Amino acid sequence: MRYRSLAVAASLTLLIARSARAEFPFLADVNRCDSSGMPVGCIPLANEMSGSAGSCNGNKWKFASTSFCTTDPTVLGSPNELLGVSGMSVEIAWRRETGRPDVVIAVLDSGIKWNDLGALGDLRKKFYLNRGELPAPICATPPSGPDPRDCNGDGVFNAPDYDTDPRVSDRNGNGVIDPEDLIMTFSDGVDDDGDGYIDNIAGWDFFESDNDPFDEVQFGHGTGEAEDSTAEANNGGALGTCPNCMVMPVRVGDSFVAEVDRFAQGVVFAVDTGAAVVQEALGTLNNSAFGQQAIDYAYSHNVPVMASAADEDAWHHNYPSNYVHAIVVNSIRDFGVQGVEPASWLYIDGCTNFGGNISVSVSSTSCSSEATGRSSGIAGMIVSAGRDAVAAGTLSRPLTANEVRQLFEQTADDLNFEMQRQIAFPDTIRYASEAGADQFTGHGRINANAAVARILDGHIPPEADIRAPVWFQPLDPMRDGNVVVQGRVAADRASSYTYRAQIGYGVQPLETEWVDIVPFGATRTAPLDGVLATITPAQIAPPTAAQIARRQAEAADPSSKDYDQFTYTIRVQVLDASGQLGEDRRTISVFDDPDLKAAFPLQLGGDGASSPAIADLDGDGVGDIVFGTSNGLVHAKRADGSDLPGWPVGTDPLAIHAGSMAYASGAIPTPIRAAVLASVAIGDIDGDGILDVVAADMEGKVYAWNHLGQRKPGFPVQVNLLYSSHAVRDPANTVDRFIVASPALADLDADGGLDIIVGAADRHLYAWDGRGNPRPGFPVLVVDASRLASIDPSTHKVTPKPGALRGSKIIDSPAVGDLDHDGTLDIVVGTNEEYDEPPNFSLTSGTASALANSGLLSPANSRLYALHNDGNNHAGGPFLAGWPVKIGLINRELLPVVGEGINASPALADVDGDGTLEVGVFADAGPAYLLKADGSSFYGADPNTGNYRVMATDGYPASNSPDTPSFAALGEGAFGALAAPGALAFTAPATGLGRALAVVLPEEQVNADDHVGGWVALSGSYLPAYPRHIEELQFLTGPSIARVAATTLPYVVEGSAGYYLHAYDVNGVEPAGWPKFTGGWHVANPAIGDVDGDGRNDVVVLTREGNLFVWNTPAAAGPDEWPKKRHDLRNTGNYQEPPGQTSNASTSTTTSTTSPSPTTSTTVSTTTTTSTTSSTTTRPTSTTTSTTTTTRPPHRPRPTTTTRPPHPRP
Repeated sequence: MRYRSLAVAASLTLLIARSARAEFPFLADVNRCDSSGMPVGCIPLANEMSGSAGSCNGNKWKFASTSFCTTDPTVLGSPNELLGVSGMSVEIAWRRETGRPDVVIAVLDSGIKWNDLGALGDLRKKFYLNRGELPAPICATPPSGPDPRDCNGDGVFNAPDYDTDPRVSDRNGNGVIDPEDLIMTFSDGVDDDGDGYIDNIAGWDFFESDNDPFDEVQFGHGTGEAEDSTAEANNGGALGTCPNCMVMPVRVGDSFVAEVDRFAQGVVFAVDTGAAVVQEALGTLNNSAFGQQAIDYAYSHNVPVMASAADEDAWHHNYPSNYVHAIVVNSIRDFGVQGVEPASWLYIDGCTNFGGNISVSVSSTSCSSEATGRSSGIAGMIVSAGRDAVAAGTLSRPLTANEVRQLFEQTADDLNFEMQRQIAFPDTIRYASEAGADQFTGHGRINANAAVARILDGHIPPEADIRAPVWFQPLDPMRDGNVVVQGRVAADRASSYTYRAQIGYGVQPLETEWVDIVPFGATRTAPLDGVLATITPAQIAPPTAAQIARRQAEAADPSSKDYDQFTYTIRVQVLDASGQLGEDRRTISVFDDPDLKAAFPLQLGGDGASSPAIADLDGDGVGDIVFGTSNGLVHAKRADGSDLPGWPVGTDPLAIHAGSMAYASGAIPTPIRAAVLASVAIGDIDGDGILDVVAADMEGKVYAWNHLGQRKPGFPVQVNLLYSSHAVRDPANTVDRFIVASPALADLDADGGLDIIVGAADRHLYAWDGRGNPRPGFPVLVVDASRLASIDPSTHKVTPKPGALRGSKIIDSPAVGDLDHDGTLDIVVGTNEEYDEPPNFSLTSGTASALANSGLLSPANSRLYALHNDGNNHAGGPFLAGWPVKIGLINRELLPVVGEGINASPALADVDGDGTLEVGVFADAGPAYLLKADGSSFYGADPNTGNYRVMATDGYPASNSPDTPSFAALGEGAFGALAAPGALAFTAPATGLGRALAVVLPEEQVNADDHVGGWVALSGSYLPAYPRHIEELQFLTGPSIARVAATTLPYVVEGSAGYYLHAYDVNGVEPAGWPKFTGGWHVANPAIGDVDGDGRNDVVVLTREGNLFVWNTPAAAGPDEWPKKRHDLRNTGNYQEPPGQTSNASTSTTTSTTSPSPTTSTTVSTTTTTSTTSSTTTRPTSTTTSTTTTTRPPHRPRPTTTTRPPHPRP
């Protein structure tokens, strides 16, 4: 195993200094720098590209075209190290091209910090202004140049031209005239230029739906991105890569984690308002058809979309970069630790992703984000060079988006370390990049000079474009037949061309391993658009032993050598008459699983972030598969893949800018509906005896439909938009209106009807009754009042005391049960809050404790709350005594939204059988807690510090992972009896310390593992065989616990972002036929139940790529431990609740909200129509006395109601 000593960790001053941001000013003379002498007035060699060898700690090395920065002789003499050339040859490209002011780069990100004078010093002159929405500036003296708006004569229309305009003042008080001052001054509520956007003076804000892209929460990512690509030159700052390009800020989120439809609207806006490049260093929460349509729209208008590979040292498929036609980049860098040999500039960054869709790698030190910014600026240079060539008469038309990609790839410096993987640093080897394109560096490192030279010399590569299959599409040719490759090939700048289509095994086949499907041959002159090749099953050869061995040796995770065992790559190459080559690739999965039902996988056209539920909606005694998608649809599917009559149903359409050309022309189909990421809840909410389906969307609306797909009266309802209004948002109030948490159903007031309970990103917990009326006492502002200086009584904007960090949202789902034995239900929910305070945990691991106290990490606490059923109306306040509870995390502000505070939905269970519920929970990365009803630790507290004792973080000798200690991370937990009835385990996603360090350290970290954790709930110690190694991260997902094999014992069923769904028994063993391969990223929990009426469990799972899988199992159907996300159909997160429909027995079921107490439990039961279990399971709880029972007539006759007997107290 690999232990990291604290001495080694201390040298990780690579938690260091991300490089300083910088800018280029516009040149007064807009001619490019075409002098080989590079005059100082043109390119600032004195600023960045001078000094002694080895003094390349800033951005200098990234731009270099020589070995100036290299001192290591082993690097200088190595062709693999590119003979020590440290950078992307940007500085020599600047001799030919520095960009053009009419080339506008749209930065889709968190907006601009207008109040950041340091950034404005680099960007103020660079912001694009829309002439159609602005009056001409009043100049102090008449302009001398051809543009009457260019008051200062710098050759560009920009904010400084209004410096002397008497109508304009410093409205935002930052000391300069900037675009926001113009927005405040000249916004008149009229769409003067008729483009569909009112007063779009300097970009747009799709996060807040207005014309000011101000980053009022001060996240800063968008500002930094703008600097990376378009920063001004010769102003003493650092350098952007396209100093003469303009920048258009388009705000699509409050951080680099965004909602995909806001991103898509931003792309449409950028294209329709004249941007030449789209720059997006984002990770979206979701994937919709609209996202792909928007990128296709940009592609069809010859606007390249530069996309971030993401920052997690992983191969999962980030969105939006996984869309077809995105140009995906990742990061390479120096090692960052003094003395590491070789002193290379070509290490793959720890905080970057990789995979078959990487186009090129970028010299950068701030992860894939900086790589996206730098490459976007270079894309601006390439587009500018193309326009220059048209002006010079050497090209007949500007470059297409495909040609931009071809230029990046065909001129890149190839990186090949397949045979030189050793590094003089503990437990670290190089990733197996190889000659030609590979999954780690794409086609190689960008060479800006080579790309620009090719353009100006008129040597443009031909075009190759694969539209289908899409990236990483799972295919089964034996079941589905031939694989049809569709796309376009062309060589419009040459007299003729030929093309070939090939397939090869693996994600990076050797050149000798490609198999021709369509060989080079026929000469063509016209473009071919349509079917490029048809691949028969016989042409997809199984891998040889040598290919398998090589794939395993090159695997990104040495512990998961077979994660891509089903991967094949399609390649289309175009060779034009002048000998130039163009290429496109597509990585796919080819596999056959005999357990997979015939209709599956089913492609949905949008993601599967909404975990499925299995419920009998149509009353035929067979379970239906119910889930939402980011296309704004909620499906109810049968086992044959068809939807029930009346389904799918849709959310409300988004309010788009219908006048924008994309929508007005029909190029982007409308309506576009609000996305559903939350998992549906199912129950009879209005007492009519029929199951209803409840779903929440990303616009903060909650919907309810009956079993026929008809909207229920009173719905949708919506969160209070005042709580996330523009006036509320600031660094302490990073709120939004969306709902990503799953709604729960419970009878809060014991009136026999189910209420809807859900948390929102505005930091409030909401509750409505079954007719859409707000529950008295709700919504509740969920925040630790002891850490606040004040709360605005109207907007609920908070002013924190010192020590509050960024998190403000609720993204975890509430759990419901009676914690305090008062006969009423309580609600448990966490928030994204983080506070700078000593972490509230006492770790059993000496290594973990030392690390937490070493100063290398930044521990903090989040908060978990327990609320009374009457919320604000409860005497003494909404929270139970002893709550909120401080929940510790090992490193603060890991990632926005998905990696802040508590994103793990709490789970409830009576662990010790005393009739009292306990709470299992953890923060985004930290130890797992088990809490008592009074908020204290079930395991006690450290007598010296008072810190809570928590579940173990090390001590797992029978685990199959050597990476220790291990912390629960990023997903949510579940309770289940894995070995014997009543002996509960707590299971959850986890990660080892080595895996955590892998995101910081460059290249491949040996024995850096993700985990599935499993603990004995009573003691907090690990189950002997746990944690289990799992191949990838587990964002927002968690385990389901159910039988999937011919045994009476359940399995922990959990998927990762790395293609597989696993099933582990109590001994960590997977059954025959497992794990299940999907080729995708799982953020949805699997659902287990009988969907075809054969009396056996089926396993249902969705992937972020939008594929629905359903497998048969030999396990008898029946009630299972934790068979779906949030345990039961009502999403209570309470183990004591009946889990809901799992078999095809035609009986009605009694579902209940049980509130265990030491002597009795209060059960509110309702009889609803659904398929139920044919057997019972026992759960530890006290003898149940039903104090309130309301029987409702089913919507069709059913046999006698059955109930689950309580487990006797031990």
